[in-house]
Amino acid sequence: MRLKLGIVGAGHLGSALYRGLLRSGTPPEDIILCVRPETVGDCAERFRSPVTGDINEAAAFAGVVFLVTRAAQFEQIAERGLDKSAACTFVSFMAGVTLARLGELTGSAELVRAMPSLAIESQDGIIGYTHCDARIAGIFESLGYAFEVGESDIEKVTAFSGCGPGFAAYIIDAFSRAGQSLGFSVSQADIIATNTFAAVCRRGGDYASLAEAVATPGGATEQGILRLRNYNVEDALKAAVAAAYDKVK
Repeated sequence: MRLKLGIVGAGHLGSALYRGLLRSGTPPEDIILCVRPETVGDCAERFRSPVTGDINEAAAFAGVVFLVTRAAQFEQIAERGLDKSAACTFVSFMAGVTLARLGELTGSAELVRAMPSLAIESQDGIIGYTHCDARIAGIFESLGYAFEVGESDIEKVTAFSGCGPGFAAYIIDAFSRAGQSLGFSVSQADIIATNTFAAVCRRGGDYASLAEAVATPGGATEQGILRLRNYNVEDALKAAVAAAYDKVK
């Protein structure tokens, strides 16, 4: 029997989850989206799956319901009349909502917390999740690099990999702007910056050793890396991740 899925929320992350599920082979008729009642018509045109404004309809349809909305919004939805006898498993992508609180809101004992990156859309995401059965773990694994963590560590996943794409985009944009300061056009600098970072990521391996190998003694790369060290770029990145963690823990 095929597993039916529900997604509550159709914002950036909810839409990314939907597209990732389709890419992984889930038929559109096996997914139902739950959105604000006033947006049902618009979402019905955007997505190839059933759309409802009633979370109880989604919970009745699906064996697994992904909660991909803000915590305050879901609390309002739950308080407006969520049927706490629903037999589905709820998988929460909401930051800061503990399993205990989720149980109070849903009345369900079948609960999972997870934090994915937006790259789940292309099945190249990073997903940290709390203990779950093999069916749900399999869904996560179909969307990228998935790993189990204790609930106390889920906010660390949020700060590191969930916020990571924003940090990475900021760094690549800064590198592009450095190229522009040398006289490259915006489009040239963007392409060079993107391809440079992508090539290093494809190579993978020990990045510290690669940086050392490229930075030949007395060479130009060495001078640039020395400047990065002088500006404590590593410490700045650690501080950025720590600030994100302080916000969500």
